[in-house]
Amino acid sequence: MQRYQPQILTHLHQIETFVYDFIVKMTEILYERKEEVMKSQYYQKLARDVDDLYRDISKNDAVANIKKFYGMLKSFLARKLSEMDDLVPVWRVGPAWVASLWEEVKGLEVAQLVRIRVDEMMAKISWLVEYTNLDETIQEILVLLYTQGSNLYSQTVLQASARHQSAKTKFIFDSDKGIISLEQKLPMPMAAFNETPDFQRLPEYESFTKWQEVLRSSKSSLARIVQEQWWRSMGGPYAWLPPFDGHAMIVFPEYISTFDGLSFKLGLPSAIMGSCSYVLVADLVDANFSVALEVQRSQNKTIHNIFVTAGHNTIVIDLEQKGLRDPKRGNQLLNLPLQTPNLRAFLQDMELVVQSPKGVTVSCHILHHICQFHVSGWYSRKVGGLLGTMDEEHSTDRTASSGRRDLDLVDVVNSWQFGDDTTVASTCNARLSPSLVVVREEGGDGAFSKAVSICQKMYRRPTSSLQPCFATVNTDPFYEMCLMGVGKEGTDLCTSVMAYLTACKDTTGGGVLLKTPSMCVKCEMNGEEMMDRDMKVISSPPPGSPPFLSTDVVFIVEAKECNRAFRMRRKIDTLAKHIEEQLQENHFKQNRYAVVLFGGDGVLEKPRIVVQAKEVFTTASNVGKHLASLPTGTNGSRDILAGIDFALQHLNFRPGASKTLILFPCSSCQPQDMTTVDYADLYYSMVEKSATLHVFLDEPFPTDNKNLAKKIFGIDTGSVFTKADAPSLQSNNNTRGLKANINSRRQVKVPKSLLGYCAPLALQTNGSIFTTKKLQNRQDNMFSTVFGDRVARTASPSACQTCYCSSAGVECFDCEYPRYESRLEEDEEDELSESDLIGPNSSSSSSGDNNLGLDDVNSDSEESEENDD
Repeated sequence: MQRYQPQILTHLHQIETFVYDFIVKMTEILYERKEEVMKSQYYQKLARDVDDLYRDISKNDAVANIKKFYGMLKSFLARKLSEMDDLVPVWRVGPAWVASLWEEVKGLEVAQLVRIRVDEMMAKISWLVEYTNLDETIQEILVLLYTQGSNLYSQTVLQASARHQSAKTKFIFDSDKGIISLEQKLPMPMAAFNETPDFQRLPEYESFTKWQEVLRSSKSSLARIVQEQWWRSMGGPYAWLPPFDGHAMIVFPEYISTFDGLSFKLGLPSAIMGSCSYVLVADLVDANFSVALEVQRSQNKTIHNIFVTAGHNTIVIDLEQKGLRDPKRGNQLLNLPLQTPNLRAFLQDMELVVQSPKGVTVSCHILHHICQFHVSGWYSRKVGGLLGTMDEEHSTDRTASSGRRDLDLVDVVNSWQFGDDTTVASTCNARLSPSLVVVREEGGDGAFSKAVSICQKMYRRPTSSLQPCFATVNTDPFYEMCLMGVGKEGTDLCTSVMAYLTACKDTTGGGVLLKTPSMCVKCEMNGEEMMDRDMKVISSPPPGSPPFLSTDVVFIVEAKECNRAFRMRRKIDTLAKHIEEQLQENHFKQNRYAVVLFGGDGVLEKPRIVVQAKEVFTTASNVGKHLASLPTGTNGSRDILAGIDFALQHLNFRPGASKTLILFPCSSCQPQDMTTVDYADLYYSMVEKSATLHVFLDEPFPTDNKNLAKKIFGIDTGSVFTKADAPSLQSNNNTRGLKANINSRRQVKVPKSLLGYCAPLALQTNGSIFTTKKLQNRQDNMFSTVFGDRVARTASPSACQTCYCSSAGVECFDCEYPRYESRLEEDEEDELSESDLIGPNSSSSSSGDNNLGLDDVNSDSEESEENDD
């Protein structure tokens, strides 16, 4: 490079000289001909245009100028494009045979078809540009780039100096010359000697804040413009291809939002008596399903029931009793989950859900009385009722039952009233007076002004937590609902907020997930009210509660053939009875029991909570009823970890109480079947929440000692439990307790082919593994006693728990994270998992003679077996 440096510098000097001379010559020419140039008509026209341009720019602000000149540029381009038709084609000035050939090509049918298609495409492009307001969007983007770009790229000399400053430390120490010098440069400018340098003046920080200002959430942000103009028109990637599912909503007692977005109030008169029924949505072509609303008025109380019918099956959603009913059985509530040939019903996250394979789902929140209606997109233009026709047109939602499109909303709504001719007149004496939702103007008395202020913060301001959904779901109906409910101690206000969250979540474009505002989050723990993100540290038992321990026991049952024996209530009742007895012996009181089913067919394809008489948690004496009619299948999911995670996340556990999970799997818990929940995530979640897992093996324990295999009940990390433990537990002497058969434990291994991930998950959470084979024979009493005592030994809750209030309720975690201390043998760990076992594992709680050998176990077991026989 150094060889060519003289030549490069020479050429650069020549270029510089040429440019300088050229500028000088042009300046001299213009100076000599100044008067001639200034008298030229072209110069005078240019001067007038520049003067007019300057005056025009000076008179208006930058935003107006951008919009004005953008319009001028668009008009200029449109004019020039239109003038292109007047140009003489090249083939007309060429040889005659070229023009003749072109005329023949134009006469071909293919050429004419191409021209028609091109015209149609151009017409569609013009319509798309007009429909998406592309013209206005470009103008807003240009304005945004100007306003934000001027702040982003403008900088002062000091700012540039600070950016290129090299903040390095220089230290010189020369003892021979007697020099000690230290130069420490600051990374940020120092405004004065008496002020501390401000880190906010760092160039990197200032650059970050400028970009943050560009991307801030406001009405003029680029993201907001794209969301409003493009995303709203296209509906998101999930809505690009048909069929488009329909989503409607009713917020009781009177707000209705149809499938196509029409919002109105039902207008139920206060003088209504008896019962009135109205069609909400029905398949008018094939009669596959229908959903109806029944309104009853009695003793100054209005009751709303929703009838869901598919085929010959009907289920009633009773919002008053917060349950589901079969109209043929009267007021008796149904047990959940429920499956009929045409309907499925279950409870999930405080919502009663009724769905049909025919394409309709109805879900109602039992606290806020918000009901959602989902209809498959294949029923577009095939349905009718108060919820509209589901054809993406607002006007057709005013279609009466006769098929006539009436502009009078009152006549349209009342036309969908139905019933027997002999009963409607006698039981329903009311005529609805519906009205469209109209947002009231601001102003009014002090109470209304307060309502406007509160609701504006929620639905009108860009700083609202609901703002990400403003461009997707219209806020006017919910804003009006908010205005009506502010004066009622916030109840209806939060109902409107929950309704808006639900509408955003169920939009066609994939949904917008929003956080529940803090003002609508309240929790209760031990009689004390908590607000959103409140934190309390409690001990076990919590202060102010009775001086005893308590646990929540959850039976997690895979609904497959191996667990069909649970239909015989005696087995599960025996097991629950002995678990409760052993818990009572260990000072556990007020224990609760629940059941979660998963892995079956139909409604049990996903994990479901069993509900008996509106109760999720029950007592030990009633838990058998939860499994009295266990439906089983063969083709259900094998994702056992998903069932465990569902129980851990969706059940309302008590603060201060321990969590005891008892798993009855039929599948082998293999890694390839775990598709939704990661093992490590579930393990850490169980550890944080002090959950203990006990697993029942559907086969006998594999061991080379056949004598031991006949007598073994279960194992944990360090012990084997056999029949020999039962007599000591059933006695009342001081030696009562389980024996730690450590020597025998080394002979029992659990291959991965039997329990896969479930075995290490149980042992690492201080749980155990037992076999159901002993529960199904005459040894069920002894077996249940031993298992119950093993459950009680590790059911003690954490001594310290930190509880938080959130939209999901009160969640409690251990104050300290426990450490893992493995007690497994090396070969045992290899048998349980391919990877290293992770997580905490407290020491075994079994007590007794640690030196008990295998011969002692066998002799004790044989003696117990003889007594049993």
